[in-house]
Amino acid sequence: VEFLTDPTTWWIEPFTSDGSMRNALLTALLAVVSTSVIGTWVVLRGMSFLGDALAHGVMPGIAVAFILGVDTHLGA
Repeated sequence: VEFLTDPTTWWIEPFTSDGSMRNALLTALLAVVSTSVIGTWVVLRGMSFLGDALAHGVMPGIAVAFILGVDTHLGA
């Protein structure tokens, strides 16, 4: 029941007590902020289908490279 009365111990303390958890939190926050800004910019510019088309255009090359047994980076 303590986690309901004192959320600091179970929500904030794990990120402040361990250096690797603090780095993970900062990395996640950086990823969230950067992808949200870039995603909003892409949608507002009307380029949202460009990434979709690029991903689907690369997929056949990756599949052929996988079937032939070569490095899939060559197919992309």
